[in-house]
Amino acid sequence: MPEPGKILGQNHILSYLKNSIKKNAIPHALLFTGIEGLGKGDLAYEMFMVCNCKKYDSSIDEFKSNKFYNNLGACFYCKSCKKSLSKNHPDLIELNPSGLYIRIDQIRELRTILIRDNIEAFYRFVIIYQADKMTIDASNALLKILEEPPEGTIFVLTAIDKSALLNTITSRCQILKFKPVSKNIIFQILIREYNIEPEMAHIMASLSNGSIGRALSMDKPKWRLLRNFTISQLSSLNKNNFGALIAFAEKLSQNNQNINEILNWISTWLRDISIYKYCPEKIINKDFEPYIKKYALKFSQKEIIERIYALEFAIKNINKANQRLTFDNLMLKLAF
Repeated sequence: MPEPGKILGQNHILSYLKNSIKKNAIPHALLFTGIEGLGKGDLAYEMFMVCNCKKYDSSIDEFKSNKFYNNLGACFYCKSCKKSLSKNHPDLIELNPSGLYIRIDQIRELRTILIRDNIEAFYRFVIIYQADKMTIDASNALLKILEEPPEGTIFVLTAIDKSALLNTITSRCQILKFKPVSKNIIFQILIREYNIEPEMAHIMASLSNGSIGRALSMDKPKWRLLRNFTISQLSSLNKNNFGALIAFAEKLSQNNQNINEILNWISTWLRDISIYKYCPEKIINKDFEPYIKKYALKFSQKEIIERIYALEFAIKNINKANQRLTFDNLMLKLAF
């Protein structure tokens, strides 16, 4: 379950929700869309707190309390808020994927719960995280609930994109789109609030794709070690050392949970080499600048573009072909 945190760059959504809460005009179903790490789940949870807060104050604007940010005006101290913060409120129902999907059995169980009246809260909330992972059967079962929603119940669905949901579901929701946060804002937040050194903050912000959550996930020793290993090995690839190339490919292919991250690092590495001659100040991997400079000055743009094409081919086929073989071929083509 998320914990309330500062919602960055979403003033259009905060303003809409504050006004809706103040006027007691909250839609019975909301759909929060946008990339991961923008606070969709956090804000859905905080909405539940605010809608049931006994001392709600709409004039409150982004102050810090008990390590949580207040985006909407909850007091954090009343009985309802304390139960919410302790993750022990009986009228908050949360659904997450069971394995890869949200299944029909989960929606059937939800329907059974919703037959009963609210226990304590004025507004009961159903938060469905990653709603775009519902099976068709689960989606159709949820649709039946949304067609005749129980009184006093608000549904909040989160998804990366509304296109992955049935049109009949999205048409019954107020859709609020979370925008990616600018790289500069993420950079400043990482330095000011998380005391991350500027060089690493620049790298994290550049790789975040506009997601503060994604940026913060990089502030871990394991992430840094794997990134440093990957790029340092890329910096020393030699087509004449076949054994080292294959050993590196094998090591990368074993990191199943980080495959997409690794491919992204390789992409930024090639990007930096490609632009270094023209815009050295815009490279992402500043901690590897001497190696980037070496390759940028030594090899032609044609040679670099050939390697970018090889990477694009690997990205398209990484989930279709043998993962180990894909990395073997990629490293052979990347080596200079």
